[in-house]
Amino acid sequence: MILVFSLLLGGCSSAKTEVSENYKAQAAPREVFIFVGKIQSNDSINLASKITPTKVSKVAVDVESKVNAGDAIIYLDTTDLDNQVKQAEAKVNTAKAGLSKVESAARPEDIAISEAKMASDDKALQNIQSNYNRVKQLYDKGYDTKQNMEQVETALTAAKNTLTSDNENLSKLKNGSTQQDIVVSQASVKEAQTLVDSYKTQLSNGVIKSPISGVVSICNIHEGEIAATGANLITVVNNDEF
Repeated sequence: MILVFSLLLGGCSSAKTEVSENYKAQAAPREVFIFVGKIQSNDSINLASKITPTKVSKVAVDVESKVNAGDAIIYLDTTDLDNQVKQAEAKVNTAKAGLSKVESAARPEDIAISEAKMASDDKALQNIQSNYNRVKQLYDKGYDTKQNMEQVETALTAAKNTLTSDNENLSKLKNGSTQQDIVVSQASVKEAQTLVDSYKTQLSNGVIKSPISGVVSICNIHEGEIAATGANLITVVNNDEF
């Protein structure tokens, strides 16, 4: 009995010790790590103006507004750009008319008008030449002033230049424009059209659209304010994935 009793006491003591150790192991504090971070959407876009600083005509959204890809968000005042496009198109039409003129053959009536002008220029040159000869004789003998002599010399030079220019124009009418004239006119048309295309591209940027679907998270612009080029005006965030 004494032996059995001793064994029982020993077993109880052992079980108590094991329970105590397990409790201590479970109650031991665990290490806790605290991190600071930022939750960010995988898809977001900042909308900005691509044209010169311009007044805002309309803002179609507010913060928390839902938008779809392709929706118009901001409307800019494009009055000046509209006028620039019209002016540039007028220059294109003028350049095309000039090209058409150098490419086409001269009309008989145009040649007749040019020949009549040549005859008039030639007669005017003869009169000025006679006056020049008279003044020069007087000047050489000391009967006329240097100032008067210089005036008739200038008039004679101008008359000769006019006759030469008109003669070249008549030759062009009769022989047609040179290839160089045509190339120059074609370049003028191309340059004018490039300017039109540039203004039209800017005009298309007068309406700022969202390229993604999402929610407006930031709105830094309002109607009547000036939208600076490149400045963040609207931020759209797609909250489907973070």
